[in-house]
Amino acid sequence: SMEDMSIHSSNHKTHFVYSFISEYRGPNELVEIHSSDKIDGIIKSTHVGHFLFEWKRPRYVWFKATKPVYLDFGQGVIWQLMRFNNYSSFCIKACIKNDFLAKFK
Repeated sequence: SMEDMSIHSSNHKTHFVYSFISEYRGPNELVEIHSSDKIDGIIKSTHVGHFLFEWKRPRYVWFKATKPVYLDFGQGVIWQLMRFNNYSSFCIKACIKNDFLAKFK
């Protein structure tokens, strides 16, 4: 399942590699790494607006925040910094800016 996956960073916008958390046996044991091509159908059917990213100069304080972190790059979209699950790298999730602001009116 997607909850059992540990997503690893990639330098490609639509491709990544992952391993299964349940297969992890310890720091000195090998774990099989899988290609996102294997689960392309699952990705398309469960995608809810989250994307992997690679930041050149990340603000590490954002990754340690205890409250949600939102980024506004313009274009009418707000991006929430989040993890897909507790073991994955960070990703960003898109939200329409007007919908986001309407929650606080």
